[in-house]
Amino acid sequence: MDEKRQFNRWYVEGTRRVRISGEGMQEEATMIDVSAGGMKVTLSQALPPNATVYGEVEVLPQMRPFFIKGKVLRVNKKDNLFETGISFEKISTIPLAE
Repeated sequence: MDEKRQFNRWYVEGTRRVRISGEGMQEEATMIDVSAGGMKVTLSQALPPNATVYGEVEVLPQMRPFFIKGKVLRVNKKDNLFETGISFEKISTIPLAE
């Protein structure tokens, strides 16, 4: 299988929370990894592929959060949670409107 990623991904140490909203839901997700092009998070509910989502992301505690608008690429159920791949469409230092 060919690698489709354009950017290196970084696995986060410890627990990093990401506030995700879209498709009528809003929750705090757990970040698994992040790159310049997207991230993978764990959610308690599944989002449909291609759903538009918004997020507030804190990668490092000493840095201010950044805000994203993205699309759900894939969802895999694992241990009653949903690992969700999100591709970034827009990244900002100020909140993005839904």
